[in-house]
Amino acid sequence: MLARILQSYTLMASSSTSSIPMTSFKHDVFLSFRGEDTRTSFVDHLYHALKQENIETYKDDQNLERGRKISKELIQAIEESRFHVVVFSKNYASSSWCLDELVKIMECQKTPTEHIVYPIFYDVEPTQVRKQNGEFGSAFSKHENSEDAEKWRKALVEATSFSGQDLTVDKIWGIGGGGKTTLARAVFDQISFQFEGKSFVANVREVSKPDFSGLNKLQQKVLRDVSNDQGITVTNVFDGKNMLKKKMPGRKVLLVLDDVDHIEQLKALAGYPNWFKLGSKIIITTRDKQLLLAHTINSIHGINLLTKEEAIFLFSKYAFRTESPILGYEELSEKVVHYAAGLPLTITVLDADCKEIFLDVSCILKSLPKDEAIRVLESRGFHVIHGLDVLEKKSLVTTRGGRLDMHDRIEEMGRYIVRSLHPDEPNKHSRLWITKEIEDILANNQGIEATCIKLFASLDINQEAVMKGLGNMEKLRLLFVHTLDIYSNWKLDEVGQYFPNSLQYLEWSSYPFYSLPNG
Repeated sequence: MLARILQSYTLMASSSTSSIPMTSFKHDVFLSFRGEDTRTSFVDHLYHALKQENIETYKDDQNLERGRKISKELIQAIEESRFHVVVFSKNYASSSWCLDELVKIMECQKTPTEHIVYPIFYDVEPTQVRKQNGEFGSAFSKHENSEDAEKWRKALVEATSFSGQDLTVDKIWGIGGGGKTTLARAVFDQISFQFEGKSFVANVREVSKPDFSGLNKLQQKVLRDVSNDQGITVTNVFDGKNMLKKKMPGRKVLLVLDDVDHIEQLKALAGYPNWFKLGSKIIITTRDKQLLLAHTINSIHGINLLTKEEAIFLFSKYAFRTESPILGYEELSEKVVHYAAGLPLTITVLDADCKEIFLDVSCILKSLPKDEAIRVLESRGFHVIHGLDVLEKKSLVTTRGGRLDMHDRIEEMGRYIVRSLHPDEPNKHSRLWITKEIEDILANNQGIEATCIKLFASLDINQEAVMKGLGNMEKLRLLFVHTLDIYSNWKLDEVGQYFPNSLQYLEWSSYPFYSLPNG
């Protein structure tokens, strides 16, 4: 665990004065790592944790290797560092730069000056590093014919002989739509009666943004929930921490922190174990396992995605109210389940209103400002506030920077649903967003089923055919058209005849006509 690594460094650094004066070292720790694998994840967490404990740490922030050999500056930094932390990841051995760093680090272990190397195996097995096999070996294979290959192999073998830390990353780990929130809610509902106070804090990631400005509101919620006192007010995060430290130890509590994505959120809401009375339970869901490692979590569990059989069962229960697909829908059901890749929330079918809102967002409205999207959806006659609330609680839709957003896999699933009933007949799709398909459909007067269109007009668009095609779309409710200024001189005599009476919402950039049609 990261905390144990940190504690061992602190202890060794403080006690090392007994043999070698610390003034002989410029840095306490030198970090060796492959940037593309770990720079923005584990290494960043480790670096900041070390710095917070006043452990002077050297981390090379160069994104690109500047040459075949490591620089004199790095060689000096290695020599002047007391501890060498080597983060072995799958692509570590693909970099001759990293391997040269490792050779120098291992040379330092043999000098009279007391250096200590500490290997960390990040998503690789120590045996893969030692024997250069598996994915780690594949990365090393590019150097097979190098004159330095043998000394690099020797350094890898030597490095694995030291005691280190194995941090295996589970690939299905915390993926969006995997059921983390649903599982946490089920556990909360089942065991909450055993506690004197309880609080389920949903959507920590979204509420605390931007710049963690919502953290004090989450602290306030926890305090109010646990103490049953709705009069508690938290004005800033610092005061919130102090209030939690004072009030939490008085009762055994159950606290769920759902969808955490930054260490500062954990520090603000569940800073240290001594904040809570013995017997309290803190449950945290996140997509980033390293956050849990950084916060000294006692027990970490990955989410197991559904097997094919489980996914078929779940899909059938929601789609057909049976335990297996109804006759004639077996193949389509298998395609949906295969595409969902075992994600329960992707498979679950929503009620009619929520489903339509979900499909509009995934096909047309994603990235639109939320207040504008609400107006658009209201023009469709949906119960928008309720619908979006349901979708957000199910983690199908989120709000990021004031705009509607969703996980890429969820977006693709929504679009697949629209296209799956008539995969080879786009003219029968309810929503259209692919430019070539839209232009062909409109030019041939075929799109009579579409309710929503988002068109990015191409340079060779047939203006009159497209406009006349739009006029014949009797079910069209939403129309988004993006054109360039060069279309401002479209030569059409009338515009009124080209918009269907069913149209409820129109957004057209660089609108080419002088007026809108008569109402």
